[in-house]
Amino acid sequence: MDGMMVELVPGRIPWRLIDRFAARYGIVGEEFEFLHEIVTQLDDERMAWKREQGAQEG
Repeated sequence: MDGMMVELVPGRIPWRLIDRFAARYGIVGEEFEFLHEIVTQLDDERMAWKREQGAQEG
């Protein structure tokens, strides 16, 4: 990220990071919308898995 440190915190992947990734690789228009949808769906699955892990530990 241009030499910036990014703190990893639990939660959703921010839109701005998806946008920044897309900008770096020239992903625009419908391709960006597809990328955003896929990342969001994977993030939903990750969040569900994390909730399951927490319920099993608790």
